Amino acid sequence: MTADDAMQSDALIQGQCYVKNRFLTVLYDSGASHSFISLTVACELGLNFSELNFNLIVNTHASQNALTSLVFLQVRFTIRNRTFIHDLICLPLCGLEVILGLDWLSKYHVFLDCYEKTAVIPSDSLNIKPFLSHTLYLNSVRVTLDGSDCEGYVLLVASSNDSELSLERIRVVKEFPDVFSDDIPEFPPQREIEFSIELVPGTEPISIAPYWMSPLELAELKK
Repeated sequence: MTADDAMQSDALIQGQCYVKNRFLTVLYDSGASHSFISLTVACELGLNFSELNFNLIVNTHASQNALTSLVFLQVRFTIRNRTFIHDLICLPLCGLEVILGLDWLSKYHVFLDCYEKTAVIPSDSLNIKPFLSHTLYLNSVRVTLDGSDCEGYVLLVASSNDSELSLERIRVVKEFPDVFSDDIPEFPPQREIEFSIELVPGTEPISIAPYWMSPLELAELKK
């Protein structure tokens, strides 16, 4: 799809952004996992590009996939007097200049009004700060690598709370401080326990007649 097709289509949400004293046409696309910028436009603006350690295969609506390994990190642009900083992947777009995908929409809590065909950007009062990174900001569901080997890292972060949980802060437990002692070094050892219910001498099975009459009287009543 070219820029002319995008301008004539009523099903697309588009706008403008201001980058280095130049207005660029923006296409808001929630179906795109990443955000892109045209290679021609990036060269004209003199943006500094970085090269990825892998080739990124971008699935497009065209018959062939686009292959790229260039990205422009921390690009600063303005939309409706709001300044944003985001990573834009270089893509040989035909006529289109900037595509803001799901990574940018979720990063800045932007809503797409499909009825009005506009992008609703939260105000500064929500205190949403730009996220600065030194690597490519990837918030996609799937990334395809062109190569046989790839290396990934998973970072597990756990928050520690310095305040200890005391008995006074636990409901029901705080009412029985003698039962829940603080000086329990370990669990009690496993041991066999013989359990039985002792009956009172002379106890017999309980037998209750279903009716307060004898069987003969009941049979006579049913006639």
